[in-house]
Amino acid sequence: MKHAEGNLLSCQFCPAVFYRRESLRDHLRRHTGEDPFTCDLCSASFSHRRSLNVHLQQHVVGKPFKCQLCPAAFYREHGLKDHMYTHAEEKPFACHICSAAYSHRRSLNTHMREHTGPKQYEC
Repeated sequence: MKHAEGNLLSCQFCPAVFYRRESLRDHLRRHTGEDPFTCDLCSASFSHRRSLNVHLQQHVVGKPFKCQLCPAAFYREHGLKDHMYTHAEEKPFACHICSAAYSHRRSLNTHMREHTGPKQYEC
């Protein structure tokens, strides 16, 4: 961490600058991968307290979107919609580079890394 012009704090990894030390600290977690906030209920970890708080609400609310065909349940409606493709045996998420197709968007996203490599984050 170094001070830029005036009272600005600059990131040592990218050109980002901040007025507050806390903002810089939060930003640095993107570079370091640090996840200091851990859920006591399931051990999931998060880089920001607000992300943990959103996650904790899912434990409180439960999983209101329930599959009528199996015991699966989801926090959000889109999770149930994606899940329903597994029952229909549809694979609507197709790779535009090869012939692979998937029931879930996240599976396609994981597959795409085989073609592109890991996602690179920019600040």
